[in-house]
Amino acid sequence: MNTTVSCELHLRLVVSSESSLPVPAGLRYDTADPYAVHATFHTGAEETVEWVFARDLLAEASTGPPAPATSESGRRAVTVRASCASP
Repeated sequence: MNTTVSCELHLRLVVSSESSLPVPAGLRYDTADPYAVHATFHTGAEETVEWVFARDLLAEASTGPPAPATSESGRRAVTVRASCASP
């Protein structure tokens, strides 16, 4: 039997050092795919973008050495930087 765990998040997309935008998101883990965590970012009224992260990568980011940045609430912040290389 497969088990699924999910949660909704309130993330911020950092546009510049002075500006950020709210991005609602959800994380989902399913024992049917035990090494992956699926992140769904809600980018519009009906639009979503899904990324898949290695479970161990997220676990290391959340339990490893303290990150230099923290959220406004004082909680630890995990930063994900995405880039696109030119072909």
